[in-house]
Amino acid sequence: MQGRSISAQALDLLLAYGTEEKAFGCRLTIRFDRDTRAELEAEYPHLRGQFFIKAVLEADVVVTACYDDRHHRDRRNRDRRLSK
Repeated sequence: MQGRSISAQALDLLLAYGTEEKAFGCRLTIRFDRDTRAELEAEYPHLRGQFFIKAVLEADVVVTACYDDRHHRDRRNRDRRLSK
């Protein structure tokens, strides 16, 4: 987390308020949904850039925490469609 500039407070908020999704194997992925992210950004403005994170859990243990690149991927695809 330190190498990826993710604070412990942001991870704690993710574990408390994130949405769980099934991942590969018996793992879970936890992400913030759009509405929760907006509420938390208003309540914790000092963590504003850290709410685009995800965590992968296996047996209730955090395996990894990283920035979720799904929204970047969607933006790139939209930009490609618009440039054609």
